[in-house]
Amino acid sequence: MSRRLLNKPHGDRARRCVYIPDEFNRGLPYMRLRGAFSTLASQEAVVHEVRKNRILSPLLFANPAILSLVVRVINIYNGYMAIGLIGACGLCELDGLEISKEVSVSTPYGDPSCPYKIGSFGNSEVIFLSRHGAPHSIPPHLVNYRANIWGFKTLGVDQIISVNAAGAIKPDIKTGSLVLQNQIIDMTAGARQHTFCETGKITYIDFANPYCVEMRKRCISAAAEIGMPVGQTGVYICVNGPRLETAMEIRHFAMIGADIVGMTAMPEAALTRELGICLLGISAITNCAAGLSDKILTATEVIENMRTSNSMINRLLGAVIPRLSGVRNCSCDNRLNDAQL
Repeated sequence: MSRRLLNKPHGDRARRCVYIPDEFNRGLPYMRLRGAFSTLASQEAVVHEVRKNRILSPLLFANPAILSLVVRVINIYNGYMAIGLIGACGLCELDGLEISKEVSVSTPYGDPSCPYKIGSFGNSEVIFLSRHGAPHSIPPHLVNYRANIWGFKTLGVDQIISVNAAGAIKPDIKTGSLVLQNQIIDMTAGARQHTFCETGKITYIDFANPYCVEMRKRCISAAAEIGMPVGQTGVYICVNGPRLETAMEIRHFAMIGADIVGMTAMPEAALTRELGICLLGISAITNCAAGLSDKILTATEVIENMRTSNSMINRLLGAVIPRLSGVRNCSCDNRLNDAQL
């Protein structure tokens, strides 16, 4: 299937660039399909519209990749670009966030962790996904990271805020604080499905700076505005889990420059970069890493401290989300230029 580039501006938003199949460009009924939605399109809604109006052939949508692509183009065409939010179930209780519906998405990589919750926060559209499922039931090494990120892209997301729990390695990072990740050390390589590149062209992404510099700046500014102290930098080392680390592993991680340790930042960050999505990583520090205190570290402690941190996280998100709406002013999407061979 050949492809061609479609550029279309949307009001005050930056010019969007997406690839759409030439077969759809040649089929004028597709233009009717793109204009058939006054709200964010879902896969179910697109299939219903196709069958109702006999626009295109329903057989085209037997392939999840084609269906995802069509929904993506429709949402971009209509200007519905939302902010994605990944985290635990409690994050969807953000004050001011009004959830309007849930949407299930099929992807070429299987099913995401659970349906996406779509809502609004002021003038911003927010799409929330519980990383470990709803209820919390998927361990970190079995999360379908590729499906989760692909689903966000399908729904028109170009910025994602990823919230996770982490243990403190660096002595001056205290339990109960929030840290903005700026670097990653990946210890999960080879253990997880970590890339969309499987056949055809290979994308060699620039990953020197895993997180969006512009999103981090806006988050730091938002935190200062509400008087909330946050760690402005943090090197997150990602382990496979679900077991916790040994004391000697933590000593090793400290020697190679890690500040905090967790189990979910990778391959999430790399996958967002492969799709040109901006990413902001926020870690809630729930415990001291193994061997750094006399207490026995338990999963119950981590979960309880994460729940305690939810009020701080929600307050920070309430300040930063309005700052992320509008034109992207970063190079995250441009880093895909000349990345393919």
